[in-house]
Amino acid sequence: MNDDARTFGVQAPGVAWQVHQVAGRSELVAVAAWRDGAVAGDGLRSRAAQALRCGTARPMLAVVELAPEDAAA
Repeated sequence: MNDDARTFGVQAPGVAWQVHQVAGRSELVAVAAWRDGAVAGDGLRSRAAQALRCGTARPMLAVVELAPEDAAA
């Protein structure tokens, strides 16, 4: 992970995006995760819930890269 990167969260109903942007770059990468249709947290409580369910949860991961047209080339 780059020490000069910005990381922040964007919350909306039914989704919690974690966004990462490297300093000096215009591109962003956003990641969101769900478990059994509910937003998956990134803390200890979420990890404990995963362990207690013994792998029965259905995970889903979305990764989106946002880049202006001039940055994509």
